[in-house]
Amino acid sequence: MTTTFDHAALAALLQAIPDPVVVVGADATLRWANDRAEQAFGWRLADLQGGPLVPFVHPDDLETALLSLESVAKKETGTLIEIRVRRGDGSYAPVEIRGAPCCSADLPDAVILVARETTDRRRWELGAGDTDLLAAILDAAPTVTLLLDRGGAIQGASRALTRQLHRGLEQTLGLPLVDLVAPADRDAVAALVASCDGTQGTRSIEAGLLAVDGHVVPMSLTLVDLVSDAVVRGIVVGASDISDLVEARSTLHHRANHDDLTGLPNRTHLLRRLSEVLDRDDAQPHTLLFCDVDRLKPVNDRHGHRAGDALLVEVATRLRAAVRGEDLVARLSGDEFVVVVPTADPEAVDALQARIHEAMAPPARLPDGTLVETSVSIGAAVTQPGLSAEEVLAAADAAMYVAKRRRGR
Repeated sequence: MTTTFDHAALAALLQAIPDPVVVVGADATLRWANDRAEQAFGWRLADLQGGPLVPFVHPDDLETALLSLESVAKKETGTLIEIRVRRGDGSYAPVEIRGAPCCSADLPDAVILVARETTDRRRWELGAGDTDLLAAILDAAPTVTLLLDRGGAIQGASRALTRQLHRGLEQTLGLPLVDLVAPADRDAVAALVASCDGTQGTRSIEAGLLAVDGHVVPMSLTLVDLVSDAVVRGIVVGASDISDLVEARSTLHHRANHDDLTGLPNRTHLLRRLSEVLDRDDAQPHTLLFCDVDRLKPVNDRHGHRAGDALLVEVATRLRAAVRGEDLVARLSGDEFVVVVPTADPEAVDALQARIHEAMAPPARLPDGTLVETSVSIGAAVTQPGLSAEEVLAAADAAMYVAKRRRGR
């Protein structure tokens, strides 16, 4: 039997529905709500109609809500989501919402939403067990939790996925986990997922996950193999943002390999680079230019160590400007710098030394405004098979002292 309703009867039916019913525009503005919505949330429709609903969604749930609203317009029925909606008294009500495109010609591009407050249901569930409590804790946790099938496709995700990667659940479900992984880490993550064969156990890896805008968030991933578990039958992945840890590691690595004053590679970095060159069977000869700053001590004695440090920074800046892109400039200690040149061609090395002397020719201005003469003494040595990095460095150092005596510096 088919029954036809007029507008009045349809309106009465909508008002009689025990759940809040809301019609929302594509721009997230309120078009209409039934009486139950006003009662449940303490709203006054007359005050809100035509206005934005964004202020009535909990800030942590806003992105989830907007992504869901956008996707609903492209399907018959939207996926059920749970968000928190602000009541008239400022408190938040947990509600489940499902939407569908509005078919009325009077409301083009609108979406009709049916909401169900879950407070009462949660009281019953918490009385029976902790399932919903655990789910709420999981969604509030800063760690992303994913459920994969045994092939590595995403079957579920906690709300932290949206908070940290700005990915909506609807746009993520069914995707292989490796699609969310930065290209450099995909093979390693794919191998780890493939190793989850039902033998259980835990596997861990650090990998970058891709946010929607393409930037990479470094994560620590822990995979728990529950493929053989009768309930889960999949792989549970916990992903923690380790951006701060990665940045700290990078800072420590930089400090361990660079000079604090000039920012140049330090002795440790230089010797490692030389050792790598000398260890290669097919390595071409490299030239070391050992550069010693002339008359630094008088500057320190007369103007103070702050002025001496300023002069060293100026020398480092001029050295970097004088060399080529493939050359390495390092500071050993005190007034000693080294330039590593990937060639032993005498003409090229002589030309580089000439550029360095030319760069040092203008006087340097100290912090107090005093101009002082700037120059360096340079000694050269070429890498040879059988010599260690320290031996090549010592040879260049000895050649520098010969040059310094010859120049009377």
